[in-house]
Amino acid sequence: MTIDTNSHHRMFDKTISEHNVRRHFQDKARKMPKKERTRGIILDGIVETISLCGLDRTTIKEIVETAGVSHGTFYNHFENRDEAIRVAASSVANEIVEMIIETINRPDKDDEAMAVTVYAFMAAAIAHPSWSKTLSATVGMLDSGIDQSSRNLEMLIERGRANSVFRVAVTPLLSLQVRAIQALAISTVNTDSDIRNTLTDTCEAVLRLLGRTPDEASTAVKSIWSQTGTASK
Repeated sequence: MTIDTNSHHRMFDKTISEHNVRRHFQDKARKMPKKERTRGIILDGIVETISLCGLDRTTIKEIVETAGVSHGTFYNHFENRDEAIRVAASSVANEIVEMIIETINRPDKDDEAMAVTVYAFMAAAIAHPSWSKTLSATVGMLDSGIDQSSRNLEMLIERGRANSVFRVAVTPLLSLQVRAIQALAISTVNTDSDIRNTLTDTCEAVLRLLGRTPDEASTAVKSIWSQTGTASK
């Protein structure tokens, strides 16, 4: 089985999921030294501010007010607004990667493995409204130095290229293009019907970007649904 179907559907419980992520980074750091706990509070504050105010209105003033910390405390952890946002966005993406690793098993076929990964990442993001808003708003600002999600994609693309399944070279721009396609899909989903159709279309779009033909992309995605019992559009 490619995806743990029960765990996968639980991703869409927005009430429970959003409750869990509102204090995610500070709760994750609760047994760590004070500096790490404070950093977690600031990261949660950044995510909440972007979710409520949008990226343009996410200022240091708004962040510290939301997080309940001083400007001095903010600058103890980050040099400026953009660095803080990059770290927060990359941290969110990394958390989603950790989450989906626990809920999916990748198929042996490279195109199916990529489709499963893209689908699960988007599904997990959509289930967490504040996280999905953060990722949609900050695509292009992720910190490649700490962004495990982009490295995860690049490893899958490299594997597919080595096996002559994907026909493109891995570049920072390519990773950004994949992330941009995902971000657009995440930002446009509103209903369960949208989720099924949009995520299916997005998986196929990513595979076409990597060099698969439309028929090959469609076949790979349909294969995933047949293995999991998930209905496609």
